[in-house]
Amino acid sequence: MTSSSNAVRILVFFIISHSLAASVSVPAIYNFSLSSIAETLRRSKFIEYTHIPKCGTVSRKICDEGQLPCLPLPQLRKCGHYGEHCDWLAKYKCVGKKEKITFYTLFREPVSRVRSHYNYFYPGACRNGKPLGQPAGQFWTKGMCENEDNFTKWLLTPNNWVHNRMTRMVHGRMSSGNLCRITPRREKMFWESVLKRYKRRHIQEVFGAIPDEINSTPEILEKAKFNLMKNFVLWGDTFEIERFFCILKNLAKNKAKKLKAAKVTKPRKSRSRIESPEEKLLNDGIILQKNALDKELYEWAMNPWHDIKVKYANVCP
Repeated sequence: MTSSSNAVRILVFFIISHSLAASVSVPAIYNFSLSSIAETLRRSKFIEYTHIPKCGTVSRKICDEGQLPCLPLPQLRKCGHYGEHCDWLAKYKCVGKKEKITFYTLFREPVSRVRSHYNYFYPGACRNGKPLGQPAGQFWTKGMCENEDNFTKWLLTPNNWVHNRMTRMVHGRMSSGNLCRITPRREKMFWESVLKRYKRRHIQEVFGAIPDEINSTPEILEKAKFNLMKNFVLWGDTFEIERFFCILKNLAKNKAKKLKAAKVTKPRKSRSRIESPEEKLLNDGIILQKNALDKELYEWAMNPWHDIKVKYANVCP
């Protein structure tokens, strides 16, 4: 291949990569438009919940009992997707452009979410130092299993895929196969390709710990925010789930007449060892450091949520 051909390929790669990283424009403060929400809900054939693990389980009864118009499970399975934690992008691609689909989700303060994940799965996600696989050992790697008895070491495991999961799921993952249960290996492969585009690095470059690389890539966060504005009609805080569904019901009107407030599972107390105040302070600091994107996404997303709560304070106290 000639040097001129190589130069053209490099230029094209740079242009595509640069457009991926620079084409997203997100306001510092975003507010919901009540009229736009109502219109989106009115026009959407499907109103789907994106379940981010440890951010609140919404019962499938909402769909089965016709409380909201959901994407039918047979249609989703026909697209090859099975499981609770479906990537919103998988459902979007499954429906295609012929039918209108919109999403809603719940967020959780990062320290609480990461602690909840550890407490929920420990002990039980590993056997003989290896992950059990999904769903029991969801996103647990061998390194995480080796450190499961030491919360601090578990948090610092290089390939800990619990970190920044809210941002990653809202960013969306383009891949083949079942996008409701993605293995750590496939997750790693996808984000390696994303990082190569965003960071415009040579395709053969070897990355370090991928979760840490994600944590230092602001383009991923900006894309997640952009997707929220474009594809999610509403979001809120998991610990205000009853108020959230009250507001959603009022906005969806005829499409949500039967909608009932869902319940969220209360956080479990630590089942490992008791932390001293110093250890808790240390571990909370590690979580915030390792989840910098989730922290910013959560704070950004809560601005419009707090605003809409005020507007519906009398209706949904």
